[in-house]
Amino acid sequence: MLSNSTSSGYTQNNNNFTHSKSNSITYVEEESSKNTITGGLKFRNHNHHNHHNHKKPHRNLVDYHDLPQWQKDNDFITKGYVRETNNLWHCFDTMFFFNNETINIFSHMLPGTILPILMIIFIPYFIIHENFISFIPPWLVHLPAFSNTNNTDYNIFNLFFAGFIICLSCSATFHMLKVHSHKVASMGSRLDYAGILLLIATSLIGIIHYSFIDQPILKKFFINIVSIIGIIALLITWHPDFRTSSWRPIRTSTFVIFAFSGLFPICYGFYIFSFKEAINRAGLKYVGYEALAYLTGALIYAFRLPERLSPTTFDMIGNSHQIFHCLVVIGAYSHFRALVHSYIVAKSITLGGQLL
Repeated sequence: MLSNSTSSGYTQNNNNFTHSKSNSITYVEEESSKNTITGGLKFRNHNHHNHHNHKKPHRNLVDYHDLPQWQKDNDFITKGYVRETNNLWHCFDTMFFFNNETINIFSHMLPGTILPILMIIFIPYFIIHENFISFIPPWLVHLPAFSNTNNTDYNIFNLFFAGFIICLSCSATFHMLKVHSHKVASMGSRLDYAGILLLIATSLIGIIHYSFIDQPILKKFFINIVSIIGIIALLITWHPDFRTSSWRPIRTSTFVIFAFSGLFPICYGFYIFSFKEAINRAGLKYVGYEALAYLTGALIYAFRLPERLSPTTFDMIGNSHQIFHCLVVIGAYSHFRALVHSYIVAKSITLGGQLL
């Protein structure tokens, strides 16, 4: 009957007919095209104009039990989740409001970004036989050049830097995009795992190169062994269940076993060199710090500590994955110190180069 009333009396004086209820409907002939048109009438919810006052939907954090099954991983982290977005821009936007992935993103994005920026800025100062790699601050580490320093040394260090940058970049990208959808999260996790394996491989190759710099056959043999183990580990990460919570122990074991495969060439060094010389060649003191950082991080990650002991306390800050991320950076720096030590020993003691 409302459609008839338009021509029988409401046209002259009642163009603004309001029915007041909680969700009131306003009849307005000159309504905007955004309103719904039904049978000649245009309906508008009076609360519609207030929607800009609310947070963007993807910024409304949810609890663990509100997540779809594929997003559930650690039930000791109870809140602060971004629900599935299905939108790349919304994934990118998660960097600009605090949620339980914020620290995971920035703890790897910042170190992974700062290093390449330093390399770009200071690359003109890469002067061979003078500063070697001069973009590294002297207080961080000293990289001397020797009379036998060559392009292979640059390649070995750049290989490690590339592994470090790619690993951290893949990790930050994964943690930013993992809320997009199940498919994207699965692809992102594989990218993340590949980055971790690449960092381990590039780390091991550098130490093996300098530890066996005067043993070319052994050097090639151990590098090939490490490469084969890395490929096997990569294939394991492509198993559909690898990223699931039930596979967490297997996930941890895969990376730990690959990392500790580097002990094999070190132990063989004990056999062909003296114990002291093998330790010195490999920079084993720093390798020990590296192993301690990685192993501690892996165990904390596997056992989900400390959030297991106090659910809700570490939802946003201080949970196992965040600690693991920080220990990865510390472990990588420790390995860099080991690589520098191994380089110095190889160039000066093993090959008899002169310091420039």
